[in-house]
This record gives sequence, C-alpha cells and structure tokens, in this order.
Amino acid sequence: MLINCPRCGFSQPQDQYCAQCGIDMQRYKPKEQPLLAQIFGNTAFQIIALLIATFLVGQYILTKPAPRKFVQRMIHPVTKSESVRVAEEETAQSARSQASDSENEDSSTESSARAATGGGAETAAVAGGAAKSALDPNTHLIRLSFAEVPVETVTKWISESNSAGLYQSLTDYSVGILTNFSAQNDKFQSLKAADLKILAGSSASNLSGIMNDDSTQLIGMTVNVELKSIENETLLGSINVNKTSSQGTEGYPSEFELPKGSAFFLIGALKVENFQTDRTKLTMPPFQIFKSQDFMTRKTEFVIILEPVYK
Repeated sequence: MLINCPRCGFSQPQDQYCAQCGIDMQRYKPKEQPLLAQIFGNTAFQIIALLIATFLVGQYILTKPAPRKFVQRMIHPVTKSESVRVAEEETAQSARSQASDSENEDSSTESSARAATGGGAETAAVAGGAAKSALDPNTHLIRLSFAEVPVETVTKWISESNSAGLYQSLTDYSVGILTNFSAQNDKFQSLKAADLKILAGSSASNLSGIMNDDSTQLIGMTVNVELKSIENETLLGSINVNKTSSQGTEGYPSEFELPKGSAFFLIGALKVENFQTDRTKLTMPPFQIFKSQDFMTRKTEFVIILEPVYK
C-alpha cells in the first residue's frame, strides 16, 4: 500500500520514515495556519467578501453626486466625428466662396472674407444673421485670441478654473473658464486676434491657413463661434475648433457661459508635432508659433481665448 508524506507529499510504500525528506511520518504534525490565513483561504469567506464588495461599489455608483451643471453644459454635446464633418463642409464652402470673390462685403449678412498674402486664407466672417445695428441688445462683440502662453501661466489658469469647478480635461484637449480674466495681469504673446460681432442665434468663423493643391480644403485652422443667447450680461454659446492638415482633420468642440469680465480658454488645439509636412507653407498667424523656441521646447502652450468685449 502506498502512502503520501504529510510534509513533502512524496508517495511511497508504507513506512515510518519518508524516503525523500526523512521525517518521521507517524509523529509529524504540520504547523497550523494562522487564524487569518484560514479565514481568508476559506472559499465561502471569499464568496461572501466578493458579494459585499460588489454591493458597496453598486451603492457608490448609484449615490455618487453628479458633476456641476455648469461643467456639464460647458462641453459640446456633439461627437468629435460629427464636428469634423460639419467643419469640413463649412470650410470647403467658405474657401470656394473666398476664392471666387475675395474682398467682397455683403452688408445684408455683415460677412467678410480677405485673402491673405502668399496664397493664404485668413478671414473673419459673421454668418447667418439679418443686418442689425451695433446697439442691438442681441448682438455682442467677442474677442477671439490665439496666444502663446508660458506653461507656468497655463498651470495657474487651470488651477483657478478647476477650483471654481469650471475646468474640463479631455483626451486630446482641455477647456476652462476664468471668472476674473479682465483683472488678470498675466503676460503672454498674442499671435492673432479678431473681434467677432455676433447676433444671438448666429455664428462667426475665423479661418487661418492656405488652400490645398486642388483648392477644395483649407490646410490650417478654422474656429467657429456660435452665440446662442445673452442672459443678464452672460453669453451662452459654443466654439468648434477644427485643425486640418495633409494627414486629416481633428475637431475640438465645447460650450461656454461667459459672464462679464470672464474668459474661456482652450488648450491643446495646436501642438509641437502638428503640421509636420505643411509647416513651411503656413507662414500666416497664428502659425508663427512654430518658429518660437519656447514653444518647440514645450516651455509655452498654444491657447485659444474667448472674451466678451464691453464698451
């Protein structure tokens, strides 16, 4: 008859001593496991612990407080692919119109398109509104700025915006609102700026770039700002930034609520690694940032800023 050694498990004919480890098998008593080891090693205990953990996680998910409504409204609800498709259509239409009739103003829509030198395109066009007086309470000026901002200043803006619950970080970019931007004395380099006069319910676009070889697509950046409404000196609207290169198009949509004195900022729309094959053609603002040593060594960031203008 074969027996197994109680210590090493070796199988051998019945004998007093183990042929492998040499212990006295009749007198050997294995050490008892500590109580905690016995409990945690028990299958029934493990099943019960798993059920309790599952219940607690479920309770946390159900009772977790929802994010602040303001932050929820700040991010544009459209998907990135949808925003890219819409922007491509708008950009191609604007570019074709600009190529056939540049420097032509339409007073009924208050839109303009100006061809940049060297074959570039750089426009600020007000779209989709009837002719209105500048005193119309539903019309407002929004300053669109492209800026090169030191990393330290960007970090400060993010901290202030995040403390107020007005900062949102996404996979490819981030957005935030500074409630006291008009009182800020931070220094940064303005690359390009445009004052957009927008009627509530309409939008304004700003194009920076150059047409591709077959004149069907703008290579560069398109910013579309929509003003949805004005409530108690607070501007409610959305911004959609689209960056188009030879490699494809990327979109950065978001929504904003801007009280007087505040500003919206978007980080990440233009990075050091962008426009590698098109960079030599993009000589117009704001693409001069690629000539900045600080930007190329990541000491500064490219930031898009929206600020209500009150006169």
